[in-house]
Amino acid sequence: MSTIQTEKFQIHNYDSSINAVIRRIEKEVSPANFALILKHDKVMVRESLAKPTRKKHLEILLSLDRLLRKDWEDVTKDDVILDSSFSFFLGLQFFSLTY
Repeated sequence: MSTIQTEKFQIHNYDSSINAVIRRIEKEVSPANFALILKHDKVMVRESLAKPTRKKHLEILLSLDRLLRKDWEDVTKDDVILDSSFSFFLGLQFFSLTY
């Protein structure tokens, strides 16, 4: 008796896209930051986040690492506070807290 395996057809193929982002992250960030990103990805999988959401979060983390250029364990609040003149960054809306 033979077993027929069928693969689910994927239009966007998020599995390979996520793997490609993870490979880019591994090449560009420090080993300490890479370990933190992998931990975060495992949390996203455990919490059943959708694959497109995981991919976007990983891309944002890579972009933030490129901007900060330091280990996240050493990042301070002053490093991540954005100037109030910025209103749009990486697809996320940041509003000034001053009224």
